[in-house]
Amino acid sequence: MNHIPDIRLIGLDTICLFLLSIAISLAAGWLVSAFCKKRWTPKNKIWEKIAKSRAPFLFPALIFLGLISPLLIFHLEIPIFLLRIGFSIFAGLTLHSLLFSLTKNSLLRVMGAVILWSLVGLEASGILLQALQFLSETKVKIGTNNFSILSLLKALLFTLLLIWGASATSDYFEKKMARVDGLLLSRKLLIAKLVRVLLIILALYIGLSASGIDLSILTFFAGALGVGAAFGLQNIFSNFFAGIIILFDRSVKPGDIISIDNGKIYGVVNKLRSRYVSIHTDEGKEHLVPNEQIISNKLENWSFTDSNIQIETTFTISGESDLKVVEQVLLGIAKSTERILEIPPPSIEFVSLSRNVLELKLCTWIGDPQKGIGEVRSSIIRQAYFVFKEKGITTS
Repeated sequence: MNHIPDIRLIGLDTICLFLLSIAISLAAGWLVSAFCKKRWTPKNKIWEKIAKSRAPFLFPALIFLGLISPLLIFHLEIPIFLLRIGFSIFAGLTLHSLLFSLTKNSLLRVMGAVILWSLVGLEASGILLQALQFLSETKVKIGTNNFSILSLLKALLFTLLLIWGASATSDYFEKKMARVDGLLLSRKLLIAKLVRVLLIILALYIGLSASGIDLSILTFFAGALGVGAAFGLQNIFSNFFAGIIILFDRSVKPGDIISIDNGKIYGVVNKLRSRYVSIHTDEGKEHLVPNEQIISNKLENWSFTDSNIQIETTFTISGESDLKVVEQVLLGIAKSTERILEIPPPSIEFVSLSRNVLELKLCTWIGDPQKGIGEVRSSIIRQAYFVFKEKGITTS
């Protein structure tokens, strides 16, 4: 095996020349990237992400280091293993930058970084080929078949890349579906989710099949894990199919105003996920309610067929107050309050009269309940307080 020589045997001047060549390469890479950024504008999002990463700076530095390597080896007598370390680190930083710019998936980032820097470390040490040969010769028996560790790692990496591609494709398809006219939002979400599931299943099948793994061996694991997994995944599948039912029957859609758990949770439906419904409240909280609860419990959908909803504001006034003045004041406040609709018009309902106390309700309508109702009711009560005080209307 080729091991790294003892660095103490290398002269200080050689190390300084090597570091100087690295600095010159970085400077050249910076100049090239700065020149390209002024002359070239990214035409799509992928190139735009790459342009914002460090790759346009590191890749030219890597190329420049390769161009001057004959000079460094034959004229300045810099050891080859130092250049190999420099090349490995430059290549690793470039690929690491590309990986983090092209995907936001934390799992792919972590796994990709581990694999990448493991390879960089092995290559810098000069033992990459020996390590690959060892992995290819080491066999693992799965069922009746023998697989090398290297082939299993290739299969895993290839399958993960396919899954990432399937996920990116489904995200792109979902964005395109959102722009399609003539389809309800719930139908668009349903189609997008089905496409995502099918693409991921197809990616798994193609990845494992192309890697030479006989899929029939998976029945061994399915039989062993099936019983235990059935109990553990029961709620997950229950919520998944409940989510599909919600999308099919359109009982809940993004933008709907719903109330569940006897009004304890009230807000706007933000997202419909495969496992839960996201409900955003006026307080800025976001409740993640499992789909099964949406299906099985009583649900109030305030905007199921019509987005207009009624707001009732209750007042209790003294029986000695002038009722006509009270009506004029409340109806005037309703007409001057923002977000309250003119049609249906505001109205007053009398609830009860007892012990010289009159209870009544101001009924108003709004067409944008997704913005909340607390602000409207608060505005009405605040205006009523000052006008009642000015008019001499007594509340109790």
